[in-house]
Amino acid sequence: MTGKKFYIVPNRRTVTSEMKESGSYFLCPTNAVMTGRYHSGDENGQTQYEYATLKAVDEEEMP
Repeated sequence: MTGKKFYIVPNRRTVTSEMKESGSYFLCPTNAVMTGRYHSGDENGQTQYEYATLKAVDEEEMP
C-alpha cells in the first residue's frame, strides 16, 4: 500500500430539464449519484435535478 490519499469527486455533472414537482419521479442513471436539487415555488413549482458520475483522484487531483 502506498499510503496515498484518494478522494471521490464528481466527474461529469448533468442537470435535468425542469419538471413539475407534484407527481414527479426521478431516478439517476446507472453509475451516477444525485448531487443537487433545484426547486422554486410550492408543490406545483418547477424542479430540476443535478446528477454526476464519480471518479477517484489523488491529492494532486490526478486519476
